Amino acid sequence: MGLGKYGINPAFKFATEERKSYINLMNKVIWAAFAQVILGVVINHHALCEEGKETAKYYFNGHTYELSEQKKNWNMAKRNAKKRDGYLVVINSSEEQKFLEKILGEAKIRENFCEPVWIGFSDEKKEGTWKWANGDKVTFTNWQGNQPSNANGMTPENYAVIWQPIDNTSDKGQWNDLAGDCQLRYFVEYDKELGSDQAESVKASKVILRSTR
Repeated sequence: MGLGKYGINPAFKFATEERKSYINLMNKVIWAAFAQVILGVVINHHALCEEGKETAKYYFNGHTYELSEQKKNWNMAKRNAKKRDGYLVVINSSEEQKFLEKILGEAKIRENFCEPVWIGFSDEKKEGTWKWANGDKVTFTNWQGNQPSNANGMTPENYAVIWQPIDNTSDKGQWNDLAGDCQLRYFVEYDKELGSDQAESVKASKVILRSTR
């Protein structure tokens, strides 16, 4: 094959242009992949920030309690509490019950929050046999009248909530059973005082509500 106008072999010129096109294409692929990785990092970082969002802490009888900011189904709430080295709240006495009612009352005032909240009580293993998620013996219950009813009709209601009604009725703080796939906020309990260096000691004989927020 002869030389072109400037003494360049046309076949070489075509091969060079084809190579440039290939390089441009590969650059686009590489940048697209890089952008996807960066985007993934941003999304994961955002998710971690949301997961690790600072939550108000409350103290009673040497334990720490949190009312989650996020909503999850019961099993996801249980797993998340465990991942945070805690567990879904276990209510062992009327004093502890009143303490949680005070937290819900504060949430009602602060953010007009009046919804059911998951607690760590379920009969998922055997219908009618309610057990605490951490294995504690059942020493106290506070069921609403005619509850637990398992009356969904479609999905078994095997998981308990503590209820915060809109008005100040006698149902305040009572428990109900719901289907586990409901997306609700939840109480996390820890067997120690987190950040106790910033808080005064808690006397077991008193119901004390303190928030670090």
